[in-house]
Amino acid sequence: MSSDSDAPQDEGGEKTERMDRLRALLTKPIKIPESASADTEDADYAAAVAAAAPQGARTEMTAEGKTPKGAKAPVETPPAVKAAAEALDRLTEEEKDAVVEGAGSGKGRSRRTWADAYLAKPDKPLTPEEVRAELTVSLKEQGADLRELVAKRSAAQEKALQESLEAGLAEGIEAARATTVAELATRFDGRIDEQAASAEQAATAAREEAARLQERLDELTRTTGTLRGDLDAARSAADGARETADAATKKAATATTFAWVGIALAVVAAVVGVVV
Repeated sequence: MSSDSDAPQDEGGEKTERMDRLRALLTKPIKIPESASADTEDADYAAAVAAAAPQGARTEMTAEGKTPKGAKAPVETPPAVKAAAEALDRLTEEEKDAVVEGAGSGKGRSRRTWADAYLAKPDKPLTPEEVRAELTVSLKEQGADLRELVAKRSAAQEKALQESLEAGLAEGIEAARATTVAELATRFDGRIDEQAASAEQAATAAREEAARLQERLDELTRTTGTLRGDLDAARSAADGARETADAATKKAATATTFAWVGIALAVVAAVVGVVV
């Protein structure tokens, strides 16, 4: 069972206000009836109030319902005073001391108050019915207070649990977000590194291929120069061979001409020889 310190702060304000109202009620002077206005001793009337039976108990009356001869009429306890007395019974010893100190703080007061009368009440043994009634009332009040405290404690625990869950959920979401961002950053960094490495490898391969092609081009250039020289030499040789062939052709034509001329001369000579 939780103590009063576990209750919300509003309960302390209500208790303070209740004690202020109780102190104001108990510090009011006892009102003396008009029939006894000639008597200046308030203690007698206060004693009559203090000796009054507790709430729920029966008051013994005479057969005719009148006050015995020679006895002072008892003062009727006001309902507000009864309620104040019941409230005072429910207070702790410290709270009662605080009420008494507040009630006795007035200076120069000549009249007794209801608090003085109640606190001056002599202790009397309680009957079983009174004990049972007081226990029943006390148990009911304690049960009500307990239910109220349990309800407040449950509400406070539910609120604290909800706030804790919300805080934990927010923290988890924030941690998950941070983890996700870190993972994405790491993944992107890895991809960037991989792409940079791939680009570097591709650039290296391209440079190697360009160097190889440049070497091939240089080789082809050299081969082309050699072939050009060979072609020029072959062209020169062809030109020389053509000139030689032309000269040989001319010589052959001349020889042929000479041969035909010789043949013709031989034929002429033969004809002349026949004729002759």
